[in-house]
Amino acid sequence: MRVIDAKALLPRGDRELETAFYEYDPIMDKHALRRLSHWCHQFSPTIGIEPVETPQCLLFDVTGLGHLFGGENALAEQVQLQLEQQGYAPRVAVADSVGAAWAMSHYERWVDDSFKRREHVSIAAEAETEQAVSNLPVQSLRLAADTLDLLSQLGITRVEQLDQLPRTALTARFGQQVIDRLDQVYAKRHEVIIAEEAPTSMEAQWVVEHPTAHRQTLDQIIERLVLKVSRLLLSKQEGALQMICRLHCSGHPPVIIRVGLYRPTAHPQHLLELIRMQMELAAVPGNVDSIHIMVTLSGPLSQRQQGLFEAEHGASPQQLAILIDQLSSRLGLHQVVRVRLQPTAHPEYAYQYVPLAGVGSLADNREIPKRNKRALRSLHFPKQGHRPLKFYQPPRPLEVRVVSPTENDTASHLKRDSYSVPYSPAVIHWQGRRLAVNRYWGPERIETKWWQGQSIRRDYYRVETESGQRFWIFQRLQDRSWFLQGEFE
Repeated sequence: MRVIDAKALLPRGDRELETAFYEYDPIMDKHALRRLSHWCHQFSPTIGIEPVETPQCLLFDVTGLGHLFGGENALAEQVQLQLEQQGYAPRVAVADSVGAAWAMSHYERWVDDSFKRREHVSIAAEAETEQAVSNLPVQSLRLAADTLDLLSQLGITRVEQLDQLPRTALTARFGQQVIDRLDQVYAKRHEVIIAEEAPTSMEAQWVVEHPTAHRQTLDQIIERLVLKVSRLLLSKQEGALQMICRLHCSGHPPVIIRVGLYRPTAHPQHLLELIRMQMELAAVPGNVDSIHIMVTLSGPLSQRQQGLFEAEHGASPQQLAILIDQLSSRLGLHQVVRVRLQPTAHPEYAYQYVPLAGVGSLADNREIPKRNKRALRSLHFPKQGHRPLKFYQPPRPLEVRVVSPTENDTASHLKRDSYSVPYSPAVIHWQGRRLAVNRYWGPERIETKWWQGQSIRRDYYRVETESGQRFWIFQRLQDRSWFLQGEFE
């Protein structure tokens, strides 16, 4: 939340007190949740974290464990009590399915009182799941935001209303996700909990006996800590993909240095150099009393035998990885990126930029949901050279003069390399210049489905002017306006 909103939550008499505010850190938040899951193994051998980008839930499989705690009611109350003693304010729900428990814990105030055992504890006994979730809002199904928006426009607000609609119509209109979520919440489809195993802690800390801001002293301490972390990584045959170095200063927020890597590595000198690059730019507000280095994301080390004459054929993959790591550390993770294709025909949303280092380095096929993989495979991608590298977002308005096939005196010089169309682009006015079209390809029609947002209907052309310039233009069919989408170089 915003700082001003946080201050408003303080009691009126405490608002003038000096308070410290820290920026939200989702990576550390997830790490803390993972550590809490290890502590909660006293309640269940199978505990997982909800599989979303910013998780807030722990999922317990308590099948057949209730009698060990005096019943499911006693188990839920004990979980709540123990977590409260740890400083948390939990909401606990027990149900036949993961989806139902998630829904009841997040939308507690909509749950019928007959399922509430005490404040913030809800339990649906066996075969009562359907009754417990029927009156919950559709938001409790963990659906995508655009799907929820469309359901709201159609007046569907409760789970029971959605479940009464024909399944075939739901699939055609909203896709398979809605059906899957309904089946999961009603325990008709099993949802696997991916258990969190307690890993070896890959972190190191140094408490400075005499707090100091001397850079050389801090560098020596960081070097020792990196060496220790590197040995821990090697013992597990893993390499760091993301690492955090925290410098704690008395009376000041900690200085946080984040390091992202393109490939897993445990080489201490390489890790140290990446931290040093950012240390040169970091402003330490006071004397440092402790330094903490922690690996927040790791991956298996890859071993590859080098060829005898490999060095003669250019840079090795290791050298490329080092270059990407150094650029990302110097410029920032989100400044060194790659393009990832998206399963949509809409040109503006057919790609997105993801970082090459850190979390982005895992953004390959493993990170793309299965439904998106299927959509990517089924999507017809244009041939090489059919899309420009110079792309305008948003598209630039363009003035285009068109001719019909009957205007032979004007259109006779145009060469058409596709099927016949009623009108052809003949002259383009761009940046104060009049450019006569010598050749064109098209049209290529791109349309989007109305339930995916604002409807898009465009006819795209690749045109070549008499001066040799090549443009990618389109006509918006709703109002016959012309736009420039990109230039071929």
